Amino acid sequence: MHVSDESYFSRQKRFVHCNTFYGRKCTYCNRRNYGEHYRRYKVKKKIMYVEREIDHYGLYEGVEDVLKSLNAELVISLDPEKVSECDGILVPGGLPDVDPALYGEENQGSMNLDRELDDLQLAVIDAAVKAKKPMLTICRGMQLVNVYFGGTLIQDLENGPMHTYVPNENKLHDTLIVKGTPFAMLYGENGIVNSAHHQAVRKPGKGFRITQVWLSGKLNKDEREEWIRKIENEETLEVECKRTCIIEGMMHRELPIIAVQWHPELMHRDPIHGTLDQDRIFMYFISLLH
Repeated sequence: MHVSDESYFSRQKRFVHCNTFYGRKCTYCNRRNYGEHYRRYKVKKKIMYVEREIDHYGLYEGVEDVLKSLNAELVISLDPEKVSECDGILVPGGLPDVDPALYGEENQGSMNLDRELDDLQLAVIDAAVKAKKPMLTICRGMQLVNVYFGGTLIQDLENGPMHTYVPNENKLHDTLIVKGTPFAMLYGENGIVNSAHHQAVRKPGKGFRITQVWLSGKLNKDEREEWIRKIENEETLEVECKRTCIIEGMMHRELPIIAVQWHPELMHRDPIHGTLDQDRIFMYFISLLH
């Protein structure tokens, strides 16, 4: 049965409101809720971490640390057969870039391609989608799941240096969070995030709704309001102008798939004052698990 956007997001609001904040103040009702009670009595969850091995950038360690605190364990695997054994799927960031041939383009700035890894991860995503398993996809993971659903990517951001990862250096920027989405329930209307990417979603894949964007400070008031209007009205759009808008977050309208371009796991390992509460996205993900 088709689930409308309104009923789907209403259902997600219930998850956010009841299960996400674990004793913290909820931005929706401004009071503490009973998430800690929810966590204490839930069975330990198993999350598939869709990679070959532990990376050298601290991505796995950050995810492992925060999920352990939420009573979940990670299993590293690229085997689609193991999807049925897991409660949720996490497709991480990191190298390489997604092969542009997968979305019908020539290479125009993509680097360190690994088509074998792309195909292995896409097979897991396919199995997870068919099983309707909750998925959290981060950075490259967001880009890959977007391509799976027929979307395209910006292969090389013109403002890449602002967003590209540099060891021991935090690249931070403000974001706009779209009203009426679970992201707004989690974070309000604005939030500072980190950056570690030179690619981004151009055309959202079928079924995805934009929930969070970066808008350039060079936009004038009318241009900024026009972008916000298009995004909030869910108009079909492609981010053709690489310097003005970057999609930082999306959610699927009918499947439990969360996609973020930023790295909450790195922010968990190295908390930065004034940024988004990085753990909330993981709490929300756990709340979607059956």
